[in-house]
Amino acid sequence: VIAHHSVLTILFPFESRNPNLIFHAPADHYETLSLFFIDVLHTTPCTTKTVSDVHPFGTFHHGFTDTQFLSLPGCTVYITKSASLSAFDPVLWYPSTHLMNVVSPTIISIPYPWLLFHRRGVIDSADSHIVNHWKMRAWALSTQPRQNPGPHACVAHEHCARTRRYMGDAYCLTLRLPSPAQTSVNFEIQWTTTWVLGGLPCGNDA
Repeated sequence: VIAHHSVLTILFPFESRNPNLIFHAPADHYETLSLFFIDVLHTTPCTTKTVSDVHPFGTFHHGFTDTQFLSLPGCTVYITKSASLSAFDPVLWYPSTHLMNVVSPTIISIPYPWLLFHRRGVIDSADSHIVNHWKMRAWALSTQPRQNPGPHACVAHEHCARTRRYMGDAYCLTLRLPSPAQTSVNFEIQWTTTWVLGGLPCGNDA
């Protein structure tokens, strides 16, 4: 799947200036995807690094084990090997919800569409560097999701700290893409993964 700021480049093409591409591959398809870029797209391998090495995600390296750096004219392609059979695992370790969107050969999935299209995100820590980085790009990041105060009963929603989510669920904005041309490669996502946003609930769950 295509992930991280590469998806923001697709969704907000007139404002993103980052030409690099980030792909996440399931553990059992990592080598296949890397060879596809080298053999078919004629990329130039730069280096392969493990999670203990320097990589473009700072300290948010959980969920994957290796990264292949490939060079194309004008950009670098990062292919990460998921720690599991799900290509979505690395996405769950991103520092903010506005980066959790994915594009696969068959779908575009946005887990938090209301936040994304209002240029907001829930960040997992008040890291001033990350907050300021995106604030300069007109994004508002907060450590708390949208709250639902009031005396009424708690209702599960996409931003609830305790709602179990998965990519493509009813809360996602998911667009199905036209089927790829006939190929020997199965592009359908075989495994998904679940997450809980965490943090403080809204207070109506007593």
